[in-house]
Amino acid sequence: MEEKHHQLLGLTAPILSARVFYPSLLEAPTAGVLWTMPPRFSRMNILHKDARVRAERIVAPDYGEKDPIFEVNHLSLDYPGGRSHPVVEILNDVSFRVERGHALTLVGPSGSGKSSLLRCLNRLVEPTSGTVRFNGYDIRSFDPRELRRRVALVMQTPVMFEGTVRDNLCIRPAGVSGDFSENRLVATLDEVGLESTLVDREAATLSGGEKQRVTIARALLRDPQALLLDEPTSALDPPNALLVVETISRLRASRALSIVAVTHQPDLVRRLGGGLLYLRKGRVEAFHSLEGSDTVLDARLQAFLAGENIASGGGRT
Repeated sequence: MEEKHHQLLGLTAPILSARVFYPSLLEAPTAGVLWTMPPRFSRMNILHKDARVRAERIVAPDYGEKDPIFEVNHLSLDYPGGRSHPVVEILNDVSFRVERGHALTLVGPSGSGKSSLLRCLNRLVEPTSGTVRFNGYDIRSFDPRELRRRVALVMQTPVMFEGTVRDNLCIRPAGVSGDFSENRLVATLDEVGLESTLVDREAATLSGGEKQRVTIARALLRDPQALLLDEPTSALDPPNALLVVETISRLRASRALSIVAVTHQPDLVRRLGGGLLYLRKGRVEAFHSLEGSDTVLDARLQAFLAGENIASGGGRT
């Protein structure tokens, strides 16, 4: 298969395909492992079925930090077909690189494979073929819990559990240590633009924008090196969406986070900068660097940045 690369800003973009599995919403952050929760949740058993038998316990080397932080090579993803249905191609031969501290935004029509590609980066989806390397290592060599600590996913709809903001911030996979002291919780809330007084509020009473920023704070408490953002503002009204965009932009600079995002919001793309990758029907059709590139901007990306709707047409997720 012919390969096409666009090498700009340390991002290489060609084309991809893979087999997909979606855990349930509660399982998604660390599918296949038991979660540690505050005492009030002690009776909740958020455990992937058969996880006690199938949970992976890979002994990996002491991973250092290497550039690029993400390197995706010839990634493909297919859904298996039924008895009378053909295999459904989700992604077709996708390749790209993201340098440490940079951002890459995935855009394109709804159903073009953007969210599936995002989930391939922390093994919530296993590709049919191709490789994903994180810090220079194949992500299959990581314990999934450790990978998802380093590569945190923030989903479109904020996941809030029963209880206070404090309870929600302290939820984490079993056996995962960390600093969850009062000072750390308050400092992390401040990082995402929330008042310390919110720590004892019932999570159910928060606005949509506050809930989304609490989920970002929960991810930050595990000290990730990269954030995966799946439409983080699409369920919010414009004022709350702007607050979340400002929070993400500020965190990228203050923490030197690497970010891969899926969005239909031009404002978020402009704030993040970095690279812009256009997917359609599982294939990379255009790439552009927003940082000092002298290449001609693809008409579809130009339309997206101008606020025109490119959200329809595809058949993938």
